[in-house]
Amino acid sequence: MGFEAKEDGIFFMSFDDFLDNFYITTICKYREDFRRYSCEDQHEIGKKNYVVQQFKLGQEHISKPISFSVDQIHARIMDETMRGTYKYAPLKLILARLDIAEKQEVLFIEGDYVIQQNAHVEITPDENLDPGTYLLFV
Repeated sequence: MGFEAKEDGIFFMSFDDFLDNFYITTICKYREDFRRYSCEDQHEIGKKNYVVQQFKLGQEHISKPISFSVDQIHARIMDETMRGTYKYAPLKLILARLDIAEKQEVLFIEGDYVIQQNAHVEITPDENLDPGTYLLFV
């Protein structure tokens, strides 16, 4: 692997040591031309909350991969009183296209349903999306 013993932030450990010391791994995706748009939602604990975001995608958007995600507070940053008992709420993320011109329909594009920290939908340019108005249901 070309490991050099120096202080550069890179280290290696056995897989057994990894399992003993880390209980979760996050893999980050990096894109050079990434642009981020976000909105925050906070609501009362125990109350269901439904969010619908409406937005337009032009030709310049649908010619690149598009990712949508919804994240909950990670269990590892909960205060000590909740550690070990904190449970993620179910998440449903649905991407749809609003077809106003022809049939006044909402057309399902993609979705994800999980009971974990993050729900994610990724659309690639080869999925032939049309420019138009889209809805994201959370």
